[in-house]
Amino acid sequence: MFNPSTQSCTGLRRALLDIWQADANGQYHYEDDAFRLRGRLLTDDSGSFVLTTVVPGRYKLNGDYRPAHIHFMLRHPRHQPLTTQLYFKGDPFLGAHDSCGDECDSNDPSRIVDLKKAEAGRGFATDVKIILRAQRAS
Repeated sequence: MFNPSTQSCTGLRRALLDIWQADANGQYHYEDDAFRLRGRLLTDDSGSFVLTTVVPGRYKLNGDYRPAHIHFMLRHPRHQPLTTQLYFKGDPFLGAHDSCGDECDSNDPSRIVDLKKAEAGRGFATDVKIILRAQRAS
């Protein structure tokens, strides 16, 4: 939750995240595959979450490639829902090279994460901060 007096944010306990992505080959899986690489989770008491998954592959759209990305839809009762995509630093198909065009906004630096080697030496890790707007008073 954003505090205007301190310009800081605090985590949202029990925010719901819907997450979906392509597999490492750029293929989405639907009903025939029991919706693999799709899931829901709640943030913990501090508003944090951990997701362990494969780095998604790129896929063709309109004859060219989309950058690798993971979709997130976030909801919390006191905040406006947000649907977004997170991209990976260094992907050659970001921004002007994204076949989705400006609609997907893959050149927005707040949506691009830097993958670093995980502490255990296997895989990669990153930190993500996602900010939700408070519901407007009616």
